[in-house]
Amino acid sequence: MTDAQQDVFTGVGVALLTLLTSKGEVDAEATGALAADLVSRGVQAVLACGTTGEPATLTDAERREVIAAVRAAVPAGIPVLAGTGAPTGRLRRASVPHAPCRQLGVSLARRPN
Repeated sequence: MTDAQQDVFTGVGVALLTLLTSKGEVDAEATGALAADLVSRGVQAVLACGTTGEPATLTDAERREVIAAVRAAVPAGIPVLAGTGAPTGRLRRASVPHAPCRQLGVSLARRPN
């Protein structure tokens, strides 16, 4: 691990809960606002789409939308990690190359079944 990679894990980091609208739909904008609020309170890294089950239960489009909203909502110097787990290795690999993930530098992936 390089010094730059190790710095990502320095300080307080939080796994964000992906917020939903009153209709049960993913609310990427509110999730981004939550990330920005936490950073303003001293959190030094955020994990989008990484709480229990989220990476595998969100659609690819929902995951990309949340990751992009969180990345856009926090300052560039704040590391944003992304949960990219999926039920199979093929699906996980397909979710990582999208632009929001490429901007992160770090992803969290569960071992495929």
